[in-house]
Amino acid sequence: MRINRYIASSRVIDLKSKDLPSAYAELLGTCRDVLASGSSRKRILEELLERERSLTSYLGEGVALPHARVRMKRSYCLAIGRCPAGLSLDDKDDYADLRFV
Repeated sequence: MRINRYIASSRVIDLKSKDLPSAYAELLGTCRDVLASGSSRKRILEELLERERSLTSYLGEGVALPHARVRMKRSYCLAIGRCPAGLSLDDKDDYADLRFV
């Protein structure tokens, strides 16, 4: 499988953020060209964070897989954020080990 067929290199970024909400916002910034007109990045971010509060996207081993269904110009969009220092969310320790979102 060639992953570069599914993820544009412009959507693989080194995150500058230290917390999960900011990291999600950075990742959404890479997808602005595929969002349908009228789609609000703020609303999408709120949906991602609400999902995170109800059920964690953290899979373990330093990987989280946040996701949401939104109107877009294409059927899907994938973005990867690398965060070597880890992230924080509401003082939960398990996110400190997070390295890939």
